[in-house]
Amino acid sequence: MLQPMTNPEHYLADFGTKTDESTIDKAEEYLIQVLKKGTKFKKMDQLQNGLYHHSNSVSLQQLPSTSSATRLHILRAVYATYEMASVLSTAHDSLDPTQYGFEKVDDLLTRKMDANPIPEKFANS
Repeated sequence: MLQPMTNPEHYLADFGTKTDESTIDKAEEYLIQVLKKGTKFKKMDQLQNGLYHHSNSVSLQQLPSTSSATRLHILRAVYATYEMASVLSTAHDSLDPTQYGFEKVDDLLTRKMDANPIPEKFANS
């Protein structure tokens, strides 16, 4: 089901070196292009909705994660990439992992779980 790689340099040029919203949004767009090359969708919720409503035989297991779950995965990947890329640098700023998809539970760092498995558009209906 995965499509051939689609121009990662365009979407991921700053991944792991910049931690701004634009970098995170581009990473989500890249993942969407990996799943459905050539689509105009920019958010995973849009892709999920499009696949559900316009595919002949798609099951729930075949639908991609929601945008909020995808964002948490991307944040953790940004954090890990940043830390690995700057591990030998004495001048790098440490990132707070709780701002990048992790949470502290009983003094342990664990991945934050998506509290909303339903896309926001439909959650309040």
